[in-house]
Amino acid sequence: MGFSGGGGGGGERERLPNIRISTDVIRKVEERKRLEAGALPDHLQGRAVKRQRRRMSPLAELNSVLDKAVDAMWNHPKSLVFRAPVDIKRNPDYRKLIKKPIDLAAIRKGTQEERYRRVDEFRGDVQLMVDNCRTYNERTNPSLVSDVFELREAGYEVLDKHRAEAAEAEAMLALSDTLISIINELGGGAGRASDPYLAFRQIQFSKEYLQVIKNPIDLAKIIEKAQGSQYTGRRSFLADMELLRDNCKLFCTTRFPNLPPVADQLFEDASRAIAQKSDDLDELEKNVGSWAKLTLGSKNNTPGPSYPGTPPSAFTGPSSPNLDGSANAGSAADGGLAAVQEEEEGQ
Repeated sequence: MGFSGGGGGGGERERLPNIRISTDVIRKVEERKRLEAGALPDHLQGRAVKRQRRRMSPLAELNSVLDKAVDAMWNHPKSLVFRAPVDIKRNPDYRKLIKKPIDLAAIRKGTQEERYRRVDEFRGDVQLMVDNCRTYNERTNPSLVSDVFELREAGYEVLDKHRAEAAEAEAMLALSDTLISIINELGGGAGRASDPYLAFRQIQFSKEYLQVIKNPIDLAKIIEKAQGSQYTGRRSFLADMELLRDNCKLFCTTRFPNLPPVADQLFEDASRAIAQKSDDLDELEKNVGSWAKLTLGSKNNTPGPSYPGTPPSAFTGPSSPNLDGSANAGSAADGGLAAVQEEEEGQ
């Protein structure tokens, strides 16, 4: 089946059967095209923006705000000379006077690579650009100093406009950093040979372990969740620490009875560390604002799949020493936890 060659050869084009397409199908196709192009119907625009924000991490949101400030400076009519590094060939003495050169392109690269974790870091770089300009141009070209002041004000106006969302994102990042530091400092610090909680930092979730434990977690997973900004406060963090303790009791009480008391102590130490930082955490939890209202999905109040930074539900923990009673199993002295590894045929 095909078409005859054109060009007046006299052959007739084979007739194809008529295909009727309903208006409903056409409408659905057009709607899909609009969705793929990002042109949502008006009544869905607000909802789409809200969903987009929920997929954005606090770090991305903060740097998105800062990038808007860079745009305001970049698009300023007097920004041209500040968009790229100073030409050293035309200004050979520049590096003698300016020890830390910076320009709008460098600042923009920082926002696009999400390097900034605090607005003050961003303001510091903008101020460095201003100070460099004053140092080099104040006597010889004062008009440039006036120009860079105008650029700074244009950027700061944007920061003021988005102050609330930037502050919330900062609070989430600071909260995550606080929780990570608590985990790393438990037992005198992660990575030490004498770390009493080394066994709980990286658990290998074997087949037998997963048959018993339906919601596996270890300190590495908790750090991963904190890095992904999945905790909006201490309650969900302590819920995961409690889950780690309860998992240990359920799996290890009859298998490795030396470990549940260590898990109890781990939870007590984490709770004590949280209490010691309660003032800081009170302030951070108050400042996370709208982030605290995002959907919480699991039974222990940790964020569900709609929360920014939520990784896939399946998690394979890093390898750790075996505790299967074999010769290479961790002893009570070294505290080696983790799940029994079963040798399976064909693997």
